[in-house]
Amino acid sequence: GLSVMSGVGLHGVTAMATPSLPALPPAIEPIILVIPVSDVEAGTLADRVAAFSDLEGVRITGNLNGDDINCIRELACNGLKYLDISGCNIVAGETEFQQGTHETESISAVGGHVVILNPSRDVVNNVIGIGMFASLSTLETIILPNTVTRIEASALRDCPNLKSVTVGSSTSDLSSCCVFSGCSNPTSVTLESYSYYTIRDNTVYTSDLKTVVTALPAAPQGMALLNTVDSIAPYAFYNRSDITGITIPQGVKSIGAYAFYHSGISTLNLPRSVVQIYQGAFWKCTNLTAVDFPENLEVIGKGSFADCNLQEIDLSKTKLTEIAGNDGYRNGNSYWRTEVSAFEGNDNLAKVCLPRTMTSIGRKAFSSANLTDIYCYAVTPPSMY
Repeated sequence: GLSVMSGVGLHGVTAMATPSLPALPPAIEPIILVIPVSDVEAGTLADRVAAFSDLEGVRITGNLNGDDINCIRELACNGLKYLDISGCNIVAGETEFQQGTHETESISAVGGHVVILNPSRDVVNNVIGIGMFASLSTLETIILPNTVTRIEASALRDCPNLKSVTVGSSTSDLSSCCVFSGCSNPTSVTLESYSYYTIRDNTVYTSDLKTVVTALPAAPQGMALLNTVDSIAPYAFYNRSDITGITIPQGVKSIGAYAFYHSGISTLNLPRSVVQIYQGAFWKCTNLTAVDFPENLEVIGKGSFADCNLQEIDLSKTKLTEIAGNDGYRNGNSYWRTEVSAFEGNDNLAKVCLPRTMTSIGRKAFSSANLTDIYCYAVTPPSMY
């Protein structure tokens, strides 16, 4: 069945006891009404709350489909501050849910943000979908279902007043992409799925402390990752312009795609252990002026350091064999690029040093009007494509 507990404003409503459910915050506790509803199918939430105005807090149990998610979204854009759906199941159905406004970025988009405003998406069983609770302007607290197994990108993005999030015990797949992006208030995040994830210094790690998943809004500007880490997940610090410095420990072998896209870091000392830097990892880090490239580095993906502010690139110690170019196709006399090269857009770049292992260099890999010196230590000159 479905039951709803809702704050309905100061109308003299007396709270009914529900000892099995956690208490609401003190500011909302005096104005709680419990409405018992049983044997109700998904899709009926709007009918159950239609009689109430100015809802400030709601606790729901039962099944939620696309209609119910859209109802919650409407409530949370009109004064709802507290949402507890820990006792709910997210269920698929014929109705889609409306996403909040969010941005998507693809390296093939060649520098442009694609802003998606309220598109519809199918509901998947036990999944908090992309943008499902994004852009809810009044929401301050949300307790997610215990049955949810996956939380997708931008799920809670751009909720400016969000202060507290509780992730249920069954969540084994937490996206590292912009889940909390745009939540500007200091956010308290509780992970009941402690067998999968843990939080240290406002940073989410896998429970074995080997992978950095994402940084919470309250993460410090100058971060030091745990010494146990061996990988940084894709999108982990995506669009975090507030993070100006980071210490990456010895032992990290890979840095995921777009991990530091558009972050605020200005210098980067990569440990000797780093072998792979995936596409777009440091794309548009416009404050980044210097990078110490380690000797064991073997792969730099497309767009990894595009649109930064590097003045010199010394790859002479690395084991790189290829520098990715900006792939594309010709249409008559015009060239249409479809992907961004590894270092293009560093307009102040003046000097490049390439290792003896280098065999090929892609189109416009180091596009810069100020580039005057290129040194290559390879015995056989690398091919150009």
